[in-house]
Amino acid sequence: MNYAELVLAGHVAWFELLASAGVPSRRTDGALAVMTGTPSNADNGVVVDAATVDIEAFEGVLQWLRASGMPASGVLSSRAQSALVARLATLGLRADNNANVMGRSLSDYEPPAAHVDG
Repeated sequence: MNYAELVLAGHVAWFELLASAGVPSRRTDGALAVMTGTPSNADNGVVVDAATVDIEAFEGVLQWLRASGMPASGVLSSRAQSALVARLATLGLRADNNANVMGRSLSDYEPPAAHVDG
């Protein structure tokens, strides 16, 4: 499993945990959306399984997320066919495939030096 797969698995697990903890959420076939109310796209958004998503039901979930006015992320938990990607784009979603995490380009990123107490 590579880094990207671990991040994806963590994001999916985080949204599942939030939903199970009682955070407002919506489920449809192939999608889970959560809305914490925190202004963070890491804590609000939707996980979509491209293989099983009911796109018409997903449109309602997307409207619910947008009505909150909070930043939100959308994560595909499985590879999407180009037709689905095009359909998601017609709903106003855009792919973020430019190697950015929270707006930070990773091409020149150097992690900070480790700090050990003691």
